[in-house]
Amino acid sequence: MRGTSSRQEHRRIDFRSRDTDSSQRKRPHRDPSPEYVPARWRDRDQRQRDIQSKDVTVELGALLETHGSPSRIAWQQAPNAGACRAYRRGSAREANVLDQTARHVRDIRYSLDDARACLLALRKVGLAPDVKVYGALVARCVARGEINEALEVLAEMLTFRVVPDARLYNLLVQACDKAGMDDQVQQLYAAMHQAGIARNASICGLHRNKPKEGAEDVRRVTAACLFDHRHRASWLEALACLGEMKKMGVEPDDLIFRGAVLAYPKECLAKDVSQILDELKHAGIPVGIAVLAQLIDMCEQEDQKDRAMELLKEGMRLEPPLFKPELGLGPGGTLISFYSHGVLNGATREFDTTLSNLARTLIRFHYSNKAIGAGTQFDVGMRNARLKSIVAQCMRDMGFFPVTGIKTDGTQNPARLESGQTVLSRCLHYGDLNNALAVLREIMDQGFLPDAAACSKLISACHEHGRTNDSADVCSALIVACAKPERPERLDDALHYFRQMVDLGGYPDAAACKALIHACGSAGRRDDALAVFGKCLAFPLKFKLAFCNAMISMCEQLEWTHEARLAFNGMLGAGVQPNAGTYFSLIAAYQRDGQPKEKVERLISDAVREGHFDPGLGYVVAQSEWETVPILEFSVDAIVAKPVKGAAPRTVPPHLALALFRHHRSHGRIDANTQWIADDTIKAKVAELISG
Repeated sequence: MRGTSSRQEHRRIDFRSRDTDSSQRKRPHRDPSPEYVPARWRDRDQRQRDIQSKDVTVELGALLETHGSPSRIAWQQAPNAGACRAYRRGSAREANVLDQTARHVRDIRYSLDDARACLLALRKVGLAPDVKVYGALVARCVARGEINEALEVLAEMLTFRVVPDARLYNLLVQACDKAGMDDQVQQLYAAMHQAGIARNASICGLHRNKPKEGAEDVRRVTAACLFDHRHRASWLEALACLGEMKKMGVEPDDLIFRGAVLAYPKECLAKDVSQILDELKHAGIPVGIAVLAQLIDMCEQEDQKDRAMELLKEGMRLEPPLFKPELGLGPGGTLISFYSHGVLNGATREFDTTLSNLARTLIRFHYSNKAIGAGTQFDVGMRNARLKSIVAQCMRDMGFFPVTGIKTDGTQNPARLESGQTVLSRCLHYGDLNNALAVLREIMDQGFLPDAAACSKLISACHEHGRTNDSADVCSALIVACAKPERPERLDDALHYFRQMVDLGGYPDAAACKALIHACGSAGRRDDALAVFGKCLAFPLKFKLAFCNAMISMCEQLEWTHEARLAFNGMLGAGVQPNAGTYFSLIAAYQRDGQPKEKVERLISDAVREGHFDPGLGYVVAQSEWETVPILEFSVDAIVAKPVKGAAPRTVPPHLALALFRHHRSHGRIDANTQWIADDTIKAKVAELISG
């Protein structure tokens, strides 16, 4: 519904009464249709700035299928109807009518239907709404949160060849970005690029008359436009932003030049170094330290490592050179300093970012010249986290384990990175066990392992100094790390640490014993598994049942029935009481090996008698009003005597299911009416038994 004020209604009534009083006079009829257009109006499209290409009109016209919504108000009732009639009579100027229409459209007292009627009234008298009128309508739509309506207005503008300005584009970009309409934002940026409008045109136009006062604002907004990661600027857009700044007399800084280089086409990085630098100079981008470092980093990220190395060497050959010939390498060749005075041959406000961009190529340069070894230290400072992360990753790629440096007095040096192997050996040499343990922990947290000699030396050193708990903890951690399936080559090291710990009179924890037993079984080393299991039973460990069950389960899977029986007897002899999991694996092992039925039945009876298995063993009889249905369920919760509440259903081993099936069949509980609850594997095994 259109809301009108009393003033508007009074004006409309007066206008109608005046028309009624003057109805005696016959006025010449003027057809408001487009065919009747004076020459000054007919040439209006020619006077428009016709720089908009057809592709832009088609592309942004496709933002929405419709080009504007029709107004529900007749044009004679529009707020600017009086001005439009005055213009048709020749008593009002075109510019005044357009300005008045823009004010009416911006006026919040009028609805959007009123604003649409204003545009319709202009066209009825032969006037074309200009960018000011359309901009006011777009601002009204954005203020009301009707982004799609604003995009329709933009599409209507381009349809009628009205060129939007930078302020209107930026208003729509901000609104779409806030609403999460990323696709529309990308299309708007593409339209700005094709129309030759820079992203920073609005801020530059705002401070064009006072460039000194607004220089910082212009630089800040331009940098934000160039470093917009979600909507990356193209190369031509970046050049347009630089052109806007230079047009108003504001010189770009290194940050803006780096942002412009980020927009450099990635496919052009394959060109010769001289061609790349010439293109940048031709575009008005001086090849300085920050710019060249940004190019080098782009080449590294695009896997153009040879081009990055050529650019680094070119920076050293320029006159004056941008980089120092030593590139941070110390006199003794054991220290590489990532500081501006050691690498850069000039000053830049972006030295932290510049050093980070140069780090990968600089390290490869020294590594190719054999200037980096296990004893090389990297001085990265304490503030540049990105630089520290890049250097650490480069050290990992070279086979070094990066850790925090250690000073001569034993305190940590957080500004340096060193090879973990070297630092660990140095700490052990000086008897600094605290730092040695910290370095080992830091190395293992990164997923690496030092060599076995240093680890064995650390275990012995801890035991000699009476730190038996630390010795056991180190041994256990090393065994678990070396016994992982993805490290089969380190199994011998794990066995070496285990035997060393036993020789020292200590023992690893139950988790390490379990991991080592499982690793030996996976590698098919039966004797080692039995030897480790026998020694673990003699340790005064808690949770012995964990590695005992692991041993029996592994033997069942590898069809080592004899070893499973030995492990079961061994745990009973050591005073370890079995649980339901123990009987699960042992019964399955007997069934898999084809042991006599009497032995399997004896194990089932023992499990029921000791309270581990439910007497029903998964068999229940469901009663209903019409029938009695026997149900046999092969799941852990249905078989054990004390199921875990809230746990997900777990299936039993297939051979245990066969043993239970044979048990129930021998007791006459299986017939044609029995229903099964089991997974496909167990059903297939049972079907195989039935067919046999």
